[in-house]
Amino acid sequence: MISCGHQELILIASPGKKLQCRHCQLTIDEEELPGGGHCPECFEAFGIRRRDFEPVPSVNGRTRYRCENCGAVIEA
Repeated sequence: MISCGHQELILIASPGKKLQCRHCQLTIDEEELPGGGHCPECFEAFGIRRRDFEPVPSVNGRTRYRCENCGAVIEA
Protein backbone atom coordinates (compact mmCIF):
# COMPACT_ATOMS: atom_id res chain seq x y z
CA MET A 1 0.00 0.00 0.00
CA ILE A 2 1.38 3.43 -0.95
CA SER A 3 1.61 5.98 1.85
CA CYS A 4 0.12 9.45 1.23
CA GLY A 5 1.56 12.54 2.89
CA HIS A 6 -1.77 14.43 2.55
CA GLN A 7 -0.09 17.45 0.97
CA GLU A 8 -3.11 18.67 -1.05
CA LEU A 9 -6.03 19.22 1.34
CA ILE A 10 -9.43 20.70 0.51
CA LEU A 11 -11.63 22.18 3.21
CA ILE A 12 -15.00 20.43 3.47
CA ALA A 13 -17.67 23.04 4.11
CA SER A 14 -19.42 22.57 7.41
CA PRO A 15 -23.18 22.26 7.30
CA GLY A 16 -25.28 25.30 8.09
CA LYS A 17 -26.96 25.97 11.38
CA LYS A 18 -29.45 23.21 12.14
CA LEU A 19 -32.83 23.98 13.68
CA GLN A 20 -35.50 21.64 15.06
CA CYS A 21 -39.22 22.42 15.07
CA ARG A 22 -40.63 22.27 18.60
CA HIS A 23 -43.92 20.84 17.32
CA CYS A 24 -43.11 18.15 14.72
CA GLN A 25 -39.36 17.68 15.53
CA LEU A 26 -38.32 18.30 11.89
CA THR A 27 -34.59 19.06 11.74
CA ILE A 28 -33.65 21.43 8.92
CA ASP A 29 -30.79 23.72 7.88
CA GLU A 30 -31.55 27.37 8.53
CA GLU A 31 -30.83 28.14 4.85
CA GLU A 32 -33.50 25.64 3.73
CA LEU A 33 -36.37 27.39 5.51
CA PRO A 34 -38.98 28.91 3.19
CA GLY A 35 -39.15 32.68 2.73
CA GLY A 36 -41.37 33.23 5.77
CA GLY A 37 -39.10 31.21 8.05
CA HIS A 38 -41.83 28.75 8.95
CA CYS A 39 -41.65 24.96 9.34
CA PRO A 40 -42.50 23.40 5.96
CA GLU A 41 -43.63 20.12 7.58
CA CYS A 42 -46.14 21.80 9.93
CA PHE A 43 -47.40 23.97 7.08
CA GLU A 44 -47.95 20.97 4.81
CA ALA A 45 -49.55 18.77 7.48
CA PHE A 46 -51.62 21.32 9.42
CA GLY A 47 -51.68 24.49 7.31
CA ILE A 48 -50.06 26.41 10.20
CA ARG A 49 -46.95 28.57 9.71
CA ARG A 50 -45.06 27.70 12.89
CA ARG A 51 -41.80 29.54 13.55
CA ASP A 52 -40.97 27.82 16.84
CA PHE A 53 -37.47 26.37 16.41
CA GLU A 54 -34.64 25.53 18.73
CA PRO A 55 -31.01 25.26 17.62
CA VAL A 56 -29.46 21.80 17.34
CA PRO A 57 -25.90 21.73 18.72
CA SER A 58 -23.14 20.69 16.30
CA VAL A 59 -21.86 17.14 16.61
CA ASN A 60 -18.22 17.91 17.26
CA GLY A 61 -17.48 21.41 15.96
CA ARG A 62 -14.30 20.19 14.25
CA THR A 63 -12.93 21.24 10.86
CA ARG A 64 -12.84 18.54 8.18
CA TYR A 65 -10.50 18.27 5.18
CA ARG A 66 -10.34 15.85 2.25
CA CYS A 67 -7.02 14.82 0.73
CA GLU A 68 -7.08 15.52 -3.02
CA ASN A 69 -4.65 12.66 -3.70
CA CYS A 70 -6.07 9.73 -1.74
CA GLY A 71 -9.58 10.90 -0.73
CA ALA A 72 -9.02 10.47 3.01
CA VAL A 73 -11.13 12.66 5.31
CA ILE A 74 -9.13 14.30 8.09
CA GLU A 75 -10.58 16.08 11.13
CA ALA A 76 -8.62 18.79 12.90
